Amino acid sequence: MYRMLGRIIVGHPWKVIASVTFACLVVFAGLRQSTFVSDYDATLPDHSELTQEIRSIQSRFESRSTLAFLVSGGSEAARLDSACALSAKLERTPGIAPGRVYGFGSNTLKYVVEEAGDLRVVGLGEFCASGEPVTEKVMQGLGPQGSLVVAPNGNLIVYADLNVISGEFDAILSGIDAMLPTISGPDVSIAYSGQPAFIAQNDRFSKRIALFFPIIMILVLLLHWEALRSVQAVVVPIFTGLVATALGLGVYGWLRLPLDTYAVLAPILILAVGAGHSVQLLKRYMEEIRERVEPGDRATREQNDDAIISTVASVGPVLTLAVSGAAACLFALLLLDVAALARFGVLAGSGICAALVLELTLVPAIRVLLPRPVVREGYGGLTPFWETVLRRVAYGAIHGPRVAVSFGLIALAGVLVVGVLLVKPSHSISVYTAPDVPVQKTVNDLTASGVGPYVFDVMIDAGAADAAFQPDSLDALRAVETRLRADPAVTGTVSAALTIDFLQCRFVGLSDCATARVGSSEEASQIWTILYGGGREVGVVDDTRRFLRVR
Repeated sequence: MYRMLGRIIVGHPWKVIASVTFACLVVFAGLRQSTFVSDYDATLPDHSELTQEIRSIQSRFESRSTLAFLVSGGSEAARLDSACALSAKLERTPGIAPGRVYGFGSNTLKYVVEEAGDLRVVGLGEFCASGEPVTEKVMQGLGPQGSLVVAPNGNLIVYADLNVISGEFDAILSGIDAMLPTISGPDVSIAYSGQPAFIAQNDRFSKRIALFFPIIMILVLLLHWEALRSVQAVVVPIFTGLVATALGLGVYGWLRLPLDTYAVLAPILILAVGAGHSVQLLKRYMEEIRERVEPGDRATREQNDDAIISTVASVGPVLTLAVSGAAACLFALLLLDVAALARFGVLAGSGICAALVLELTLVPAIRVLLPRPVVREGYGGLTPFWETVLRRVAYGAIHGPRVAVSFGLIALAGVLVVGVLLVKPSHSISVYTAPDVPVQKTVNDLTASGVGPYVFDVMIDAGAADAAFQPDSLDALRAVETRLRADPAVTGTVSAALTIDFLQCRFVGLSDCATARVGSSEEASQIWTILYGGGREVGVVDDTRRFLRVR
């Protein structure tokens, strides 16, 4: 079959070129559909129960991810002024979920203060407007919410929920970056971190592929030139790799699949496979020519055609088998139910299949039409350096002492096994970021301040609308919160039960708030209404009052 393909190519090169070019142009039209997205949710299994729960929480509470801001340095008054200004700005920032800014300057959080024997509820936005300092009285009035706004070392914290599609954070974060210098007080530093910051940072790094791809291409060019010292060895493999990459992206575009952080790495793989296989095909062609033509002579048309047919017939089956196996592995990623990996598999698999088609059709057809080569001394061979190195390696492997070779293989296998054992899987989003990157530094600073840089949500279904404040629901909420607080990694929690119990303690004047409990759902609802007045309810009770959330 491959010999027949070779005869068709040498017999009708223009028809082959026209057919393949037309097909390429059709596929290239898909490039117009290519878009880049930063969809971190695509890294989650689509049909996983956990994934469905995450999306359910995001939908019901209208918040998808959270930024953590650390306000440090300067005086206490300067930090407070900066935190108040930050919260006020964030509440007016598009993309920040309404009523989901937690910190001084936002009325989402409130504290209770006793005045003339009565309890008065004051929002932290109203507190900032009063110009008063943060006193022990204010912190006592915040109760369990205090850990959300003031770190143990005195630094201030502001949390903000984002309600945008996962990954589309760059515009919001760019606006925040421009805003922070304008609100930072004297010697005050404001930094932020959290999942959105890491995703945006990783996306910026991923887009550097536009810079690295040409550099990698140049390195491949230089390597091929050093090995074969032939213009063909430089031009043909790179041409194949680039066109195959464009074809892969075209197929990707026709399928309406967006490029993401994982998929943008596929062009490097396509270039490597396409260029590697292409140079193998070219070297075999040069060897076929060298066997037929005397040094110093130009190949005749018959010799050139025969060399092309023999090359396609001998190398074609091997390349087809190799590419089929690799493409099958890549397309198998579609079975993993993880969209990001599936997209990578489709793009990389399509690209290396396109490279195979080019190598067995377009490239040989162009070779038929090019001037026939003149065979010089060493035509088709490697440069002396590579020839010497590879011959020594081969001689050592074949004729070397069996004990030494066996020991070397065993040692290599042992090193590889140890390396595998040292591999530690990590699901941390920060593992992709260097320690000196600002978002990672902020995580370290937040941790050093005794503050959690990430937010973990647990949702409880009360079973029916307006059942969130039933005693059984609040008891379940307390049990979850107790379990979470027992974990050393959890620095603080907030929930409806915690807040209601604290207010009940203040209302009845108990000396030990740990034992405070409401007696009925009506009492709990009344306390909650006093505090929040039926507003957005701090993001721990949904609008139907069926679902509760521990943060």
